[in-house]
Amino acid sequence: MTICEKIIEKSPKEIHLYKEGAFWIAYEQSAYYIFLKKGYKPTKKFVKKVNSEVVSVGFPENALASLDPAFNEKQNGEMHIVLQMEEVINEAEFREWKNNLELHIAEERNFSPLHKQNGDNPCYKAAEVQDIVGRIRAFDLSNATPMDCMMFVHALKKECNGFV
Repeated sequence: MTICEKIIEKSPKEIHLYKEGAFWIAYEQSAYYIFLKKGYKPTKKFVKKVNSEVVSVGFPENALASLDPAFNEKQNGEMHIVLQMEEVINEAEFREWKNNLELHIAEERNFSPLHKQNGDNPCYKAAEVQDIVGRIRAFDLSNATPMDCMMFVHALKKECNGFV
């Protein structure tokens, strides 16, 4: 099931929970209701696939049983549960709550040694990186001595120090 299908406006009397890994996740109005009842921390992220901000609340499998017993299970599946509610989710209150949440921005992670350590954009040209990658690929490791390898890596490191 895609994120688009998960966030489509559904009945205001239903809570939709989706199994993702070891957690159950509620999106949008369902997340609002779970937040009100259980106080779980919501996360608001911009999702490119739907070109909008999406709110979610997640909780572990063992917390599923502790949800409000007033729910009447309408549909139960391995990966998707729909719970029927007695009350209706107030759309205006949900929108106000969502608008007041802080947008979570994922940290950029750079694992390449050619990137700066602080996560800033790299200050090197792609052609220079391709040149270094080509030299690494061309290095005959099977016929090189340990000293040759050490000298090769040392030379590459000197060049890369200018990039970061």
